[in-house]
Amino acid sequence: MRKHVQPAQTRGVFVGVFKTKAHKNAQRKTMVALRNLFTGMLLLGVFSSTALALDPAAAKKWSGHWDAMEDPPESPEVYFNYHIELTKNGFKWTSAHQEEPYGPNETLDEGEGVFVDEHHATDTSKNLLFTLVEGATPRQKRLVVKALKEPQGSLENTGVDYTFFFIPDTFQAGFDCEKASTPIENTLCHDRRLAQADKEMGGLFKEAKGKLSKDAVAGLVADQKQWVTQRNACMKGKEVNASCLRRSYAHRLAALEKIIDPSLGKGPLFDAEFLAGLYKKGGHLGANTIIQLLLLDFEGGKETAVELTQRQSTYKAEITPAKTTITGSYSFSYVCYPADCEKEVTFHLTADKNGNIQFDRQEKSNEEAGSSEDQ
Repeated sequence: MRKHVQPAQTRGVFVGVFKTKAHKNAQRKTMVALRNLFTGMLLLGVFSSTALALDPAAAKKWSGHWDAMEDPPESPEVYFNYHIELTKNGFKWTSAHQEEPYGPNETLDEGEGVFVDEHHATDTSKNLLFTLVEGATPRQKRLVVKALKEPQGSLENTGVDYTFFFIPDTFQAGFDCEKASTPIENTLCHDRRLAQADKEMGGLFKEAKGKLSKDAVAGLVADQKQWVTQRNACMKGKEVNASCLRRSYAHRLAALEKIIDPSLGKGPLFDAEFLAGLYKKGGHLGANTIIQLLLLDFEGGKETAVELTQRQSTYKAEITPAKTTITGSYSFSYVCYPADCEKEVTFHLTADKNGNIQFDRQEKSNEEAGSSEDQ
């Protein structure tokens, strides 16, 4: 066999490089690292000093709110998100990151990005690379943020991909929100709980039809059409009356659930009998869409509605023919100085036989007591 001879002019440079498998692996890793470094330098603008102006349709794909959670809760206790607002040749971005519930540890950051191409942008002042990963639908888009040099702002590690989910400014109702054309429909699509109520309405209506005779179904359909007309009248001049809309959905959902499950009572209202039936069925009352809707009309109700979806609660009931009162309680810890604090919440939700609703909330916290002791 003919022996291969290394050319003289390169022998001194490459001799021994391919002697072992370890050397080959080391060289491969070096080449990958150099390639990544080159790509990062290119995208950061080291080799390109001009920003790219995307056409409006391509640029719009970047705009909006991006969250580390695919389905973030309302008022989350911990969060990490980016918000992107388009400019002439790029975008302004802001980020917020909180790792501990209720703690004084929120990290806020902001900057400006320029487009390198349709799917990449950079912020050279923060050494950040932004990558847009498209999906089959807008909700499947992803934003990947990476610090190519020393970590900046809320990013803790260099070279790590932080992935964020696109969060539309509308929620999924029982109809296509892109086709919303009336003030009522637009309100439904932009309110988390109303959108959920409208979505549940379709499922309950279908299930209720399956429980009835043919003649009774005709009556149910007529009732539903009449309810839609009444719902659409929830207006104050040209503005939507949100309270009216929430109560309209609460009572109609209760009426449909009564058809499906007669143990919840009879009639078209969320009333004492219905609330008692919910309590007897057990489960997490605070996560019930109807109760979530009703709480919002009372002082402290929105705060309670949010907290009930995040915590385990205990319930007890006082039930009479005239009214039902549910007493709920829960507690939680949160970060405060100089140590964790504890909050206890107790609330009462009452419904009478005529569908009138009352709510009150009390809370106790050791935060003020702890602060006094330190002084």
